[in-house]
Amino acid sequence: MGKDPDRSPDRSTGRSTGWDALDAFRQQNRQQSKVSDAIDEAALFVSPYQRLDRSTATEDFFELINRELSPRFQSPRLRLLFSYWQDLAQDGLPAYDDVDPAALHVVLPNIMVVELSGEPLRVFYRLVGKEVIRFTGLDFVGHYLDELQMDQFNLEAIKEAYRAVRESGLAGAGMALSIVDGEPRLKTEYLICPFRGPTAVDRCLVIEDYFLNSTAEVDDLSAAKWRAVAEL
Repeated sequence: MGKDPDRSPDRSTGRSTGWDALDAFRQQNRQQSKVSDAIDEAALFVSPYQRLDRSTATEDFFELINRELSPRFQSPRLRLLFSYWQDLAQDGLPAYDDVDPAALHVVLPNIMVVELSGEPLRVFYRLVGKEVIRFTGLDFVGHYLDELQMDQFNLEAIKEAYRAVRESGLAGAGMALSIVDGEPRLKTEYLICPFRGPTAVDRCLVIEDYFLNSTAEVDDLSAAKWRAVAEL
């Protein structure tokens, strides 16, 4: 095998030069889907996370996806999962049993399996990848969203994103920005892909990808916490 792309950071932007080279080449070849997909898969091995480009760090948002993932999302991990889900959804909303974990092996550390209850909507984390646990600082497998407290996420907005996906049957993607002392510290891009149940969407595959400020490290981030029982 050849050498890995250069991972050294560009001090002017805080981003990996190897990552930038791969992303630039991908953009030049975006009309050639096989080339683009191969570049995305190679990019996953450059770094477990990317450095934050401040020009892309705007406000939090979420949107449903009708056809293609917006170019504003930088993560090759999101593109890989969305492409896989689209293939499953060609004949309608897929069932979770259609998922082959081996096809997603390179992004499994960033993936969550989420179950959705009826009304009132509750979001249950059946599986949480190790990179998600590392960035949140908490292993919340087997717990509900409303049991958590996370400084870097608006949890009510996350709940409403799940509601929009469940009601529409469409995948949705969003961005959450963590600001510390007036500076963007962490940008999280996430994708929610729905799967049909007996009567409604009842399960989702979710992926998160992380972009750190050049002066921050994972250990600097505020850990997630359990909400006090009295608050539930």
